[in-house]
Amino acid sequence: MDPNKTKINILNNAIFNLTARLFFTSVCYFLIIKKIIIYFFNSFIIQYLIKLNDKYSELKFELLGDDIIINSSYIGIQRVSVNLPFSLYYFFFVALIYPKIFRTDVVYVHYYNFLLFIIQPLLIFFMISGFPWSDNLIRIHEIGYKISFLALGMFIFSKDHK
Repeated sequence: MDPNKTKINILNNAIFNLTARLFFTSVCYFLIIKKIIIYFFNSFIIQYLIKLNDKYSELKFELLGDDIIINSSYIGIQRVSVNLPFSLYYFFFVALIYPKIFRTDVVYVHYYNFLLFIIQPLLIFFMISGFPWSDNLIRIHEIGYKISFLALGMFIFSKDHK
């Protein structure tokens, strides 16, 4: 058999596998997980956002799907969007590395998502307290962790399909 044809078949299988995993994850996330997150947002978090809006009139906290949007009338603080831990990017990562989701060299990603329940409110607290650098830090973190999760997931996926 032609070695080039074998390489193409392996590549086609890997692309199909990757597409199927990401499609299945997207469907499950948007039809099930996101609904649960929005339910918890509306049941528990929105009341705290209303209290924050009343207490800090210069900041406007909004709930948009599964994101918290923070608008500010301060010149130094721009619009910030905060995703909750265990967002779609996390589930894409899990889909890419499945079935090795609890392997010791990637378990720190799961711990990091739990740690985000502390990190994100802390950064929001700094922003509320008037530290204008915290909005940039929140934005940098949002972009950085999404890219990191997808890049790490693709790296592990590609190593497994060589």
